[in-house]
Amino acid sequence: MNFRLMLWCLPVFVYLLSLGGAYLFLIRCYEFEDYPSIIEQQGDSGIYGSGLRSDQLVYKIELLKHRSDEVDVVAVGSSRSGPFRREHFTSSFINLAVAPLDAQHFYWLAQHALEEKKPKILIACFDFWWTNSNFMETYKFVQPNLDQNRHVSIANLHEVFHYLRKGELSFTDVFNLRHQPGKVVGLHAITRGRGCAPDGSFRSIPPHNDIIKNGLIRELIAAHAGQKRFQPSQSLQSVHLQQLNRFLAFLKKKGTPTIFLFPPVHPEAAKILQSHDHSHFRKLKNHLQSRCPQNVQILDASDASLYQADDMEFSDLIHGNEKAYARMLLWASHQITGLDHHLDLTYLKEKIKPSF
Repeated sequence: MNFRLMLWCLPVFVYLLSLGGAYLFLIRCYEFEDYPSIIEQQGDSGIYGSGLRSDQLVYKIELLKHRSDEVDVVAVGSSRSGPFRREHFTSSFINLAVAPLDAQHFYWLAQHALEEKKPKILIACFDFWWTNSNFMETYKFVQPNLDQNRHVSIANLHEVFHYLRKGELSFTDVFNLRHQPGKVVGLHAITRGRGCAPDGSFRSIPPHNDIIKNGLIRELIAAHAGQKRFQPSQSLQSVHLQQLNRFLAFLKKKGTPTIFLFPPVHPEAAKILQSHDHSHFRKLKNHLQSRCPQNVQILDASDASLYQADDMEFSDLIHGNEKAYARMLLWASHQITGLDHHLDLTYLKEKIKPSF
């Protein structure tokens, strides 16, 4: 009888022991810490990428509050503004890129940034699908939840097992209690090299070229078929257009010099946006031209061929890498008055040199 009981208890004991190891590992990864502690752990060079949290917007707000100095340049937008980094600028810089993001969260975050700091320039990266009447038709805004409380759950602990099964973690990583991740904070940063630097910019290990090529082919087929963000539309979503007008009025009131930027898309994707089926994009730019206050300059950098960014400088149809953004900034320095005073032109020119 005792032997049968031991056979039944052994798997339970092993399971509970595994949960304990997973819990201690997540504690060492700072997954259950509040954001001020995480930012302190990052220091000046650490990467933070959580595998459990989806409240990246709250992290960026805390990152903004953590900066005691006045920030000269602020970038705000979705993951497509993520490649901007402090090395690109001679002035102090912070990146409030958040993924995923939508138009109303974009307005909310930009307004919060301008209330919290007094930047000399705001780079507001606007995604072309945010006013697409077909794509955004069913979208409803959810007010950001600034509650940072993290509750331990069985599902959280099972995430560690998921990474073990995929080979992204080893048992040594998880169960060696003396192992400390150091400046790499969070599951995604540790296992995938993906996360945010202390300046808020997105950092990741570049995928292999073959993976990029295969992914781009599949996405181009879907884009030509009018799927997802590339749904054809010839009208603007009225609700988001009203919000856009309110945001422009807010920018006028604040008086902050602003670059209203349409970030680059893959050259083939740019051709799709320029087609007749996507006249909503042209109407959006025309609307901005007629409504923008004097302190706001519009920069359409969606066509990457304008600054010779090639296919391999995009991880997918809508995300350029740092090299593509370095090219864009050098090009933008000739389009936007005064932007060159904030840019490290030497670094940018070095960045776009061919690598052999």
